[in-house]
Amino acid sequence: MLKIIPDTIAVVCGLLFFPWILGVPGQPTILAQCGWNIGITTIIVYLITYQIVKSSERIICLRQPAVRVRLDRLLFLIAALSVPAIAFAVALVVLS
Repeated sequence: MLKIIPDTIAVVCGLLFFPWILGVPGQPTILAQCGWNIGITTIIVYLITYQIVKSSERIICLRQPAVRVRLDRLLFLIAALSVPAIAFAVALVVLS
């Protein structure tokens, strides 16, 4: 169950990326702009990290089990930190 969390967060970030990149409609407040910046930064950082970890499976020296476990833990940690950051950003954008 825990192994699908990073993939699920990547799908959510991928789906949020294009609407988020369009920006805040209308005349956004300072809080909405702050939320937009937090959200886009979190989405981009997570997607880049996800792609690096998933692409590293092809590199021979990174296929070792100990290295794979550490990379998977890093990806899970970043996914766990991304969820509240994105939720906070959405709250700032929507509630402002």
